[in-house]
Amino acid sequence: MLDITNPLYLAAYSRRELAIDESKIKFKGRVFFRQYLPPKPQKWGIKQFALYESDSGYALRFLLYTGKTNQVVTKLMECFKNKGHRLSTDNF
Repeated sequence: MLDITNPLYLAAYSRRELAIDESKIKFKGRVFFRQYLPPKPQKWGIKQFALYESDSGYALRFLLYTGKTNQVVTKLMECFKNKGHRLSTDNF
């Protein structure tokens, strides 16, 4: 589903300020990449990373965390390389 929606979101985007954030989708089913985080209100879930337009909060791309990876920023930003965009993150 993300392979279908990600290009549609990018087609409507026109600004240069970007932000990456992580969130959790509540999920109690069985998948190998489900995570348990005791201090969070939603203890079981699927971690998701998203690329947003900073001013409006418009979601541009999504990436589900399925295990160890250090390529999250690279994968989310691959459509915006060398085009003059500015990226902000939190303590992520």
